[in-house]
Amino acid sequence: MELSFQLPTLEHTSRFATLFASLLEPGMIIGLQGELGAGKTTFVKGIGAALGVDGDIQSPTFVLQSIYDVSGTTEKLSHWDLYRVRERGDELLQEIVEEAERGATVIVEWPERSPALLEQCDLLLQFLYSGDGRMISITGSERAMEKFAVLTESDFYP
Repeated sequence: MELSFQLPTLEHTSRFATLFASLLEPGMIIGLQGELGAGKTTFVKGIGAALGVDGDIQSPTFVLQSIYDVSGTTEKLSHWDLYRVRERGDELLQEIVEEAERGATVIVEWPERSPALLEQCDLLLQFLYSGDGRMISITGSERAMEKFAVLTESDFYP
């Protein structure tokens, strides 16, 4: 199963991220793929806002990982960016999986830098340019896809 959504504006991306965040479960690993500037970090910012993360979410390109507290809970949002990782992506796999096992919601930009990580992702979101906007394609485990199949474009279109 694959889900696809057209996101013609940043506002649509933000609304989609809000709905997406409402379906996330602690311990999930979400991989975000796409070219530079395709909207991956914007999507994570939308998820963070929906979850009540305090502070500004920045891409952790140079530090690899940023951890944010989810407001009003003991939960964490663990945001990884493996763009600069070339040869040690699989070395980080254990650390990423351990974050999820501790109950963090884990979002990884550029998960393909660790081929073994791709197998651990509950969902993979592919961000593609589509005209002036974006298209997101979602694939993943059967259980996760069933949960997220409730999303429709009419949910986040004005």
